[in-house]
Amino acid sequence: MVNPPARRRVRAGVGSPSPRTVEVSSSAPVRVCLVAPSLDIMGGQAVQADRLRRALGSGAALEVEFLPVNPRAPGPIRWLQRVKYARTVVTSILYAWSLLARTRRYDVLHVFSASYFSFLLAPLPALVAALLENVLPQPATTGNSSGIP
Repeated sequence: MVNPPARRRVRAGVGSPSPRTVEVSSSAPVRVCLVAPSLDIMGGQAVQADRLRRALGSGAALEVEFLPVNPRAPGPIRWLQRVKYARTVVTSILYAWSLLARTRRYDVLHVFSASYFSFLLAPLPALVAALLENVLPQPATTGNSSGIP
């Protein structure tokens, strides 16, 4: 008779002081997705996400992947990302599509957040995608790096 794998608890929250606790199998690594700007936009969040990905990815207990909020368009439509207003529409559609396609794979989503209008473009769709995945089967956390509480 094979014993079921041991379970361990992971704590995470949706930007709240009272995080949820979720059980995951201890035989498999915890799958974490970092949602942040890519290094194509050289800025503080992109650098922090890259450093966090490298630091967390060095251990065997975590499987860390990166989902950019600014994905590159495929070749035939890449030119649209050079057109002022089309860039926002195309990038937002590609980002939303990648969120819906990939969020199910992870145990935890860590979403880098800024304030004001950029919150609507990057963190909010990630949190909505997490909610759509059967009412947050995976915890989602946000990290606000704008200096505004």
